[in-house]
This record gives sequence, C-alpha cells and structure tokens, in this order.
Amino acid sequence: MAFLIKEGLMTGDELTVTGKTLGENVDKWMVERGHSWEGQEIIRPLNNPIKETGHIRYVHPSPSPDSA
Repeated sequence: MAFLIKEGLMTGDELTVTGKTLGENVDKWMVERGHSWEGQEIIRPLNNPIKETGHIRYVHPSPSPDSA
C-alpha cells in the first residue's frame, strides 16, 4: 500500500478503523519498522519495470470461434 500511495495510485485519504487515514497508518508502519524504498528490489518502481509492456494478452476476435 505504501508503494501505491507513493506512486499516486491510491490517495491514502481513506479512513480506517483506527480513526486515522490509510496514509497515516502506512507512514507510521514504515517508520516504526524502519522500512525504506531505498535498495529494495522486490517491488520495481513504475519508471523501471522488468518489461515495458504487460504480460497479459488476449486475442479478439477469436481465431477459432467454434472452439472453446
């Protein structure tokens, strides 16, 4: 969630059951646990993807319309 908020894909303004916003809870979690985006390679930044295009493809119309 921190990544999505950081990249602007979520606002972080959503109110949670804690009475704080999602952004506030994520910030607190990142600070308390000492997490940082620096040096981690598991979640790739949007400006440096593994592939330039997505991996999901579909064919339309179906090349064999009478098949399943």
